[in-house]
Amino acid sequence: MKPIAVLATIFLITSWAAAQNGRSGKRALAYAKHVSVSRLDPRLPKQAFGQWFKETVGTDARIMWEVNDCGEQTGGGTQKDRDIPTCVEADAELSDGRNVVVRVAVGTLRKGISGPPAVYYSVVLDKTAIRDVKNLSDLSRMLGEKAN
Repeated sequence: MKPIAVLATIFLITSWAAAQNGRSGKRALAYAKHVSVSRLDPRLPKQAFGQWFKETVGTDARIMWEVNDCGEQTGGGTQKDRDIPTCVEADAELSDGRNVVVRVAVGTLRKGISGPPAVYYSVVLDKTAIRDVKNLSDLSRMLGEKAN
């Protein structure tokens, strides 16, 4: 095969893979934002997670969303056979300087969206502390308190 044909083939395959990841990421993001928060914590109402999160952190908060590997990939070669989890992460920067991070596991890299969604990681951070949020239903109360 001629070098130009090889380069064109590599470009097409790479472009297709990036488009697939972009589409699956958008699907994961939409799925997590729309999943009922009561599925993540039965003490919470039947309300879309995205809307609940926005109301809980406040309308002044700046919220960023991303799809990631739940912090699981280390870059080591030993993980190549492992199906890495996929999380949708909501990061809120509050007007008082605190941050709220919630990662919702929605599936895996290979399987896509699969299994029940679950809170993978949730914290409130301020200048002096990182406070674990054990249950999403505790988040409103925690945001009303200041870390010691």
